[in-house]
Amino acid sequence: MTNSTPTIAWICLAAIQVEAAAALLEDARQDTSPPQPDNLKVYVGTIGLAHVVVFHTLTSLSIADVETRVETITPHLQTLQAVVITGRIAQQSPDACPGDLFISPSSQVANGPDASARKDLVQCALRVLHGETGDDGSWLSTNHPQSESPASVIGERDTANSPRLHYLQDFDQVKRFRVLDEAGLRFWDNKSPTVVVLGIDDVESSGRDLLVPNAALNTASYAKELIQLMADPSVREIPTLEGTEKVVPAPPAPQLPPFPLHQYPTHGNEVLLVIPTENDSKKAIIRECIGERNPTGLKVHTITVPVESNAGEQPYNKAGALGAYHRVSNALARLHGAEFAAVFAQNRIGTVMAVSIENYIQTQDVDRPADFAIGVVHNATTNRTGACASRGVTLPPEYVRRARRFGNDGDEDHGKITVGQVLAARVPGLDKANWHAVLAGCSRYDLLKEALRGMPIPW
Repeated sequence: MTNSTPTIAWICLAAIQVEAAAALLEDARQDTSPPQPDNLKVYVGTIGLAHVVVFHTLTSLSIADVETRVETITPHLQTLQAVVITGRIAQQSPDACPGDLFISPSSQVANGPDASARKDLVQCALRVLHGETGDDGSWLSTNHPQSESPASVIGERDTANSPRLHYLQDFDQVKRFRVLDEAGLRFWDNKSPTVVVLGIDDVESSGRDLLVPNAALNTASYAKELIQLMADPSVREIPTLEGTEKVVPAPPAPQLPPFPLHQYPTHGNEVLLVIPTENDSKKAIIRECIGERNPTGLKVHTITVPVESNAGEQPYNKAGALGAYHRVSNALARLHGAEFAAVFAQNRIGTVMAVSIENYIQTQDVDRPADFAIGVVHNATTNRTGACASRGVTLPPEYVRRARRFGNDGDEDHGKITVGQVLAARVPGLDKANWHAVLAGCSRYDLLKEALRGMPIPW
């Protein structure tokens, strides 16, 4: 079997979905070759490296029928490798909301010389996509370019609520939804592994014809991404990354905006050190490298005040320094809440400081992307600030491009998916937070400690 250009069948169980699927095809054309029943719509095109045939029918259809039809339409292509089915169901449980997806592969594949390889094609694509994005479906809208969005066909997308992805390992769970039975879809004698992607509607009955816009958009978007991965040869190969990258010098310490002025209650001369993250590794490093460097006789109390960085899950370029700045600024603003009054009084606080660490990927003005960290410590009582940058670790640009493909939080440098997640999805056992140790032989945490130990602290 040639893995580079697989042929994938995409069966849409709702009319609105076939229009969405056709809108996502490249070089799309409607197939009108005979025999062409009036109730059957067929589109042919490509998604990434895959040849795709999209079906919608109002009558009973078996996977074997689809396989035969694909061979008739595309005799010049290789045999059908997989089937993706998109459909809709009513809301099934409180944990699943309209716009969410249920995803499950079928293990019902007839024996054949390449049956195992075909199943592997589907399983690898599912494993990688699940590993990259987890259960978060906020990236789904990135598959619909604003300039050529199928929104005119299937409605405006709702970005207020992020959809969730519910992966079902047992295909019988999907069959219990009855949507496949109602569509007359038959699975016997099929040679091709099948993935079912069901968008959750908010109607009480699964017998209605129309999907809510979000469900149609999300199922089509997920199917497109999965098909692209099925056609990507690298998905079925575990890359050899150990020792392939290097440690590079630190950039200059960042220039930060001035912090807002704060006035807190004064009850003594002890220091309150605020750590604006719940990341256990970062908290330990800050306590070791900052909290234990206090001048003789100065007592330091540390508290955790988790806040957002306002820079996305994966900051890039200048968003790294701004993310560290925002964590400090947001944490200091929260200290004015009534719940912290007792902290100031009981610990005899006279000085308030906050420390932040933010990793980021530098892609601009460098020969190769690299992960660095920014450290910021601000004394809110004296309004003085110290900052530093760590040495970095380079990484393959194709994984950066892959992470950025999943979109951003309103700024191109505020990524939704970390590069570490993408790497760990391709390399089983790799730590998504400390891939540096494998790729360059140097722990991320050692680099953070090194940088913070050299950072000036404005006690």
